[in-house]
Amino acid sequence: SGLWLAGTRNNPKNIPELAVRRRAPGANDFADVTLPGDPAYAADNPYALLNKVWAVSTSVDHTMWIVGEQAFGRPGYVRGVSSDGGQTYTWSYTALSDKSVFLPNAVWGIGANDAWMGGDFGRLSHWDGTRWKQAFVTITKYPVVQPFYAIWGRGADDLWVAGAGIAMHRDLKK
Repeated sequence: SGLWLAGTRNNPKNIPELAVRRRAPGANDFADVTLPGDPAYAADNPYALLNKVWAVSTSVDHTMWIVGEQAFGRPGYVRGVSSDGGQTYTWSYTALSDKSVFLPNAVWGIGANDAWMGGDFGRLSHWDGTRWKQAFVTITKYPVVQPFYAIWGRGADDLWVAGAGIAMHRDLKK
């Protein structure tokens, strides 16, 4: 579905905001992609947009995931789903619980029903197509508390998670 870039930039009011750009297949230039903000705040409020992001697009079913937090510190994610092979996307914003201490820093997935999100305090969650379920990550008998900053895999049974002083491999083929 082309080349995607996600990050943050300062808007004219010097407020950090989500910046997503896409170069469609066959195109020479990147175009801004407009995404929804947190519906709890006005849609045109720049504080409602994610300002710390990590994005991944799955080639199997053209699902796009973007995670982070908005300017008020509320964590959340934007999910884009394409029904035309990645030409256009329908976007939705979901805020994570305010009571959660989970700030998502990374996301990776292979499809609309199989994605992983990692973040602060060693939190790792799995999307099953309906909801995010927290995975319990331990080394020996102690839980992992370092933040995760990267997730990558080659399939549902082969996943790498890395963070502050830690890298772990989940290999279900063994």
